[in-house]
Amino acid sequence: MTFVASNLYGRMDKFEKLIKKINLKESDILYILGNIVDFGEDSIALVNELSAQYNVYAVLGEHDYKAYLLLSEFDRIIREGGAPSVNFSKEMIEWSQNGGQPTLEAFKDADADEKEGFLDYLSDLPVFEEVTLKNGKEFVLTCRGIDNFDKNTDLYDYELDDFMNGYLDIEKTYFDDKIMVVGYVDYEHTPAGRAGKVNAKNNNIALACDMSETDDVVCVCLETNEEYYV
Repeated sequence: MTFVASNLYGRMDKFEKLIKKINLKESDILYILGNIVDFGEDSIALVNELSAQYNVYAVLGEHDYKAYLLLSEFDRIIREGGAPSVNFSKEMIEWSQNGGQPTLEAFKDADADEKEGFLDYLSDLPVFEEVTLKNGKEFVLTCRGIDNFDKNTDLYDYELDDFMNGYLDIEKTYFDDKIMVVGYVDYEHTPAGRAGKVNAKNNNIALACDMSETDDVVCVCLETNEEYYV
């Protein structure tokens, strides 16, 4: 079976419960659609665990990307010495206030190998995955959708920012022959969506709508459409 989940947000307990809930087998594959880190206390440990799972794959989310950029620079400044720039300090404060503080603290406490492994994992994450099931059904998996979308543009021709800044409009059909699956949309883009639930329409699947009302990790099986919440 092929499972898709999103928004673990540094919660090892949620990941462990999810694995048990879906009864992930060696023959199964689980995709995490971004936002692995921040908010929770276990971002470093969670990334370390995900990197050891041969049948768990992730795509880059905006929190993962921001954490990578800022912590890479933070690590360089600590190793080489010197003072951070005003702009960097401002970005660090903004990130810390938007869920990054627990990740920063965990990174400070990590040893050199853990820091390197953490940054390497985030830097290697793709911005999308293409999945084809045995029945021929095709999916495009990404964290938020694709900004500046054009049906005539190849997925590999988009800029990174198109994925980091994109939003899925569930009322719009992006692909006629594929299903777009994203980790999250808010009510501005899915006004009639079910809060914290899987929302599907027009060859789109949004795993959670307006997660401010719930901290559930949302998961769906692509073969059966069964929904899981932990």
